[in-house]
Amino acid sequence: MKKRILLNENEFTANQYIGIAERQHENWNKLESLLVKMGLDAKNIESIDQLNEKLKDKFQFPNASKEFNLESLGFTAYYNQATKILNTNDWSKEKPTSESIEAIKEKHRIYTNSDKQIEAYELCQRMFKDIARAKELGLIVDYHLFDFSENCRVYGYRIKNDILGNMIMKVE
Repeated sequence: MKKRILLNENEFTANQYIGIAERQHENWNKLESLLVKMGLDAKNIESIDQLNEKLKDKFQFPNASKEFNLESLGFTAYYNQATKILNTNDWSKEKPTSESIEAIKEKHRIYTNSDKQIEAYELCQRMFKDIARAKELGLIVDYHLFDFSENCRVYGYRIKNDILGNMIMKVE
């Protein structure tokens, strides 16, 4: 294959995924801040079980309930917020970089992947120009669907010509 041609780029979906990655990292920053306020090392905590295990070392009253110990340390609000983030699993330690953002965009691009597809694309482009020119010249007087964006579809063109008369062209 000589070259690749970009056929379609779903920017909306790519931007949604980029937004998710950014939000997940923001949530990680919030989680990390909450864990630091509780005197914990954030890099070793990725689940509520791990959080509970690390907090046990800080509890001043080993025979009391977790809730009592959290309250006595002033951690209840931090703990509740941290467990909410951990429960949603909507966080990521990875900060989106220009490379990761470009990788997300690339996943939502569609390219030609064969010489035959390249040839078909180039044919559609020529057809598009020819049909547009025919319309300018008044040869095409009516059309129902004029869509080259996906699969190079042309439906129901009525071509008017003094020599040919009226004819319908259908290309799929």
